[in-house]
Formats: sequence, structure tokens, C-alpha cells
Amino acid sequence: PGIPLIPQLIQAQVDGTAESKPGALTLDVALKDCARVAVALHKTEIALSKPRTLEDELASLAEQMQPVQEFSLALAMQLQNVIRQLQAFAQQTKPLPLCLSHGDFTYTQLIFDDESCGLVDFDTMCEAEPALDLGQFLAYLRLTASKIQHSSTAGAELAADELCTQFLDTYMQGAGYREAKAEQLLERVAVYEIISLLRIA
Repeated sequence: PGIPLIPQLIQAQVDGTAESKPGALTLDVALKDCARVAVALHKTEIALSKPRTLEDELASLAEQMQPVQEFSLALAMQLQNVIRQLQAFAQQTKPLPLCLSHGDFTYTQLIFDDESCGLVDFDTMCEAEPALDLGQFLAYLRLTASKIQHSSTAGAELAADELCTQFLDTYMQGAGYREAKAEQLLERVAVYEIISLLRIA
């Protein structure tokens, strides 16, 4: 039982209608729950022998450029320029060890029922860097927060960067990322988030 609630909680915070009574699910609590689910998943010692690497993601993006070129050559050239910059940045970062990963870790896959948070849809499970799931989650969180912010007439400020930082801080604390390891994770997450945003575009 349960439904995805992250967009509704973002909307409530922007509109100023978020629940304030004790025990109510807030956006802050929900994001921390999502991060803890990611930690639990990535620490699960199950080997799938189904790796999904950064090279696989970049190859997939290249394939998706073909129909974009037919639709708009200018857009394809702009996206390809971003991909080249991304590849140059990615080469300067160090890959993380592969772990059990969801493969499509977005807020739509995380459902809430009272005080419980659960993860669904395991058809894209794979072994990948934890940054794959984290970057995917952040891309959709950032996009949704921006859409809601721009469509709201309430005028309340909601920084997508702050939501992303809150999620990542909880994840790093739970997964034990400190100092150099934390910096390495953040760099790889940035790479995978940009890949997700490019795929959405």
C-alpha cells in the first residue's frame, strides 16, 4: 500500500500549506526516507552479474541522438556539445564500486503509507555505481521542483539545490561517505544527473 507523495509535498511547501502538526509527513522527512531507502538498497549484498556502466549510459545517449537530429539538427548539436563536455568531465572523475542498484530510482518508485516508505518496480535492477540511482533521483527531483515553483502563484521560494543537498547529505551520512570518498561520490553523481537530464531533454 502507498502512493508517491514527493510532488504533492513540494507543492504544499511552495503553496505554504504543508502540514505542521507532529507526526505529519513533511518534505524534509520524505526526502530523508528516500535517501535511507537508497542506502539500504546499495548496501544489500546481492550480485546480479548484470553491470550497467557509465559507458553504457553514454552509448545509450548517443543512440537517442539519431531521432533528435531528424527532429532538430540545432538541438541535436547543442545536446551533443553538452555530451562532449560531460565526457571530458567524467574522465577526470574516479568510478565508484558497483553495487545493487534500482536502475530507475525516481520519486515515482518510492511510495508512502502513513510512516512507511517503500520501493517498487524492480524490472530495471542491475549492478551499477550508486551514482546511477542518486543522479536519476536528483534529476527528476530538480525538474519537478522547478516546474512546481514556476507554475505556482504563491510566490514562496523553494531552491531545488537545497532539496538535492538534503537528500545527498542524508545518503552520504547513512552510507558512510566522508571527505575524499564524499567528494568522489558527488562528482560521479553530477555526471549521472546530467545524463538523466539529457535523456529527459
